[in-house]
Amino acid sequence: KEVDGEYMKALAITPPGATGPAEHYHPDYDERFEVVEGEFVFEVDGEPRTLGAGESVTVEAGTPHTFRNESESHATCVLEARPAGRLTDVVQLLFGLAHDGKLPESGQPSFFQAMVMAKAMGDDTVFTSPPPIVQRMLATVFGPIGRLLGYRATYPNYEDDAFWETRVEQLPAR
Repeated sequence: KEVDGEYMKALAITPPGATGPAEHYHPDYDERFEVVEGEFVFEVDGEPRTLGAGESVTVEAGTPHTFRNESESHATCVLEARPAGRLTDVVQLLFGLAHDGKLPESGQPSFFQAMVMAKAMGDDTVFTSPPPIVQRMLATVFGPIGRLLGYRATYPNYEDDAFWETRVEQLPAR
């Protein structure tokens, strides 16, 4: 909020064996990942690359990518997107649902939740499978049904700092 969409920066702390998002790309912005602790496997344009603390990778707009933690310990990275796009909305939604216990162990949203997200944010975050045209058709048909079932692309409580302060261990102030 403070930078008026110029960029988005987040700290991602992942447990051992955590899979990241399904392979996707962002048409309008770059992402940069800097590993702070542990080890991540980043797949960028189909090429896996293992990075450790102090290493980083920049993913240019339009480039398919994903990441995961294959190690046996926690791994932490700083994610930055320039400009922010709707990435804050995506992160708040998925991590909020996870903290509320509304996602399965895989971390993937239910079909109708995914269709509502795709309808609202499909121009920002595009998954590589199924093909984007199929995703748009599915979202057009099933997104409104998902909304009728109560699913949303954003939930006000996930936008509230108090939600995160009560559910996520906070780093000490410097």
